[in-house]
Amino acid sequence: METPDPAEASSSQSDASDLNSEASSLSDRVGSGISMGLKSLADGKRWTAGMHPVRLAVLASVLVVAAITWAIMPARETSFEAVPIEIAPAAQFRLQLSSILDGESDQLYINDFKVTSAILSQLPTRQWQDSIDSEAEFQPPLRTLLIDRGKVTDPDMAIIAAIPGLRHLRLRHSPITDASVADLVQCQTLWFINLPHCELTPAGVARLSDLSKLRQLRLGGPNLTSETAKAVSRIHSLRGIHLIGVPVNDEGLKLIADLPHLESLYLDDS
Repeated sequence: METPDPAEASSSQSDASDLNSEASSLSDRVGSGISMGLKSLADGKRWTAGMHPVRLAVLASVLVVAAITWAIMPARETSFEAVPIEIAPAAQFRLQLSSILDGESDQLYINDFKVTSAILSQLPTRQWQDSIDSEAEFQPPLRTLLIDRGKVTDPDMAIIAAIPGLRHLRLRHSPITDASVADLVQCQTLWFINLPHCELTPAGVARLSDLSKLRQLRLGGPNLTSETAKAVSRIHSLRGIHLIGVPVNDEGLKLIADLPHLESLYLDDS
């Protein structure tokens, strides 16, 4: 038997409570309306005294119907549902990009929509700046790029690596391979690389040693074998290492531990 979701059960109890409350309120309003109608009849006994009993009954029925209508109509008027407004991915991206170019932010976080190559082509690279004003001094506006939806491929990495001043790069669900490393190491300002779903091999990881300012490295992927520890140990600038699902044996652990500036090491499912 399927176990009910506690959140859904709690929501059902809340809905039932709301319905009971609304029913009680409606009953009170109807009762109030009827009482008002009967009171009107009592107050008007001088002019109803000579009224035919049938007409009097009809009048009473009309007052009751009016009271019920008065009780129900306001509830119908206030019963409505808000319609969510969806913003196209390109428009969402432009909103974030404008805040970066205006100096209001130095971070671009893509999580509400899937990134595409067309969207990435609008990133503020050095070539993009040159196309606007070749004589202006470029001020790197984008420091952090976090992409959690969509897939960034090897050809896209050339665009990302051309962002001057980029320090923090996170690419989830992106099958980055060794072919992209040649572009990635051109971005010498990188300080933190987070590729939890990459397709790098130990050979590709070893090439990251060309990034002299790299301090934090987080990697996960199916091609990262026990040789990955040896590759990581060649990146002497590292302070923090986080390996996800990467097999690490005693020899590899010793090599990592000998890194001159290592401060933290996390091994998940290793």
